[in-house]
Amino acid sequence: GLQGRTGLAVILVAILAFCSFSIRSPQLAESDISQIIPEGQNGIVVTVKGKILDAPTLNRSGQLRFWLAVEAVKEPIGQQTGKLYTTVPATLEEQLNAGSSIEVTGYLYQPSPPKNPGQFDFGNYLKENGAFAGISGQEVTVIKDNNWGFWQLRDRIVKVHQQALGSPQGELVSSTVLGRKA
Repeated sequence: GLQGRTGLAVILVAILAFCSFSIRSPQLAESDISQIIPEGQNGIVVTVKGKILDAPTLNRSGQLRFWLAVEAVKEPIGQQTGKLYTTVPATLEEQLNAGSSIEVTGYLYQPSPPKNPGQFDFGNYLKENGAFAGISGQEVTVIKDNNWGFWQLRDRIVKVHQQALGSPQGELVSSTVLGRKA
């Protein structure tokens, strides 16, 4: 009858939801950078080479944050993969662009679980974004800045807005169109 079909539909939906969740949740690869943190330690100091995946933004602590696609770890480990939640001093803002290849030296750490129920789960946030560790960077070296042409175009747009609209309207339009750094 109708109840049997409804029950079957509910079970089917539950199975599909479970399968979809297990497919979507990222799996920890053996070469993932988080695997180099020694058992029983919270983190280690390393130099990581990688590519900035998104435009760096300021976090609540006043640090720049961005996702870094890991390519390698210097001495003594070698080829690693994965994605890192990266924070660096805000003074580096002008040097770092999405698409740039960089080397960052800092403290590689695994997120600690939330201390209180209902508190923000940083580890879960990382997993949802395909990452399993973070790095608190102290030194950054830009190897290859990918956005040179983009920044020239951006500066040109800002100049045109300022010439056409004057100040502060020009800056306001530029920051609305191009984002906060304009």
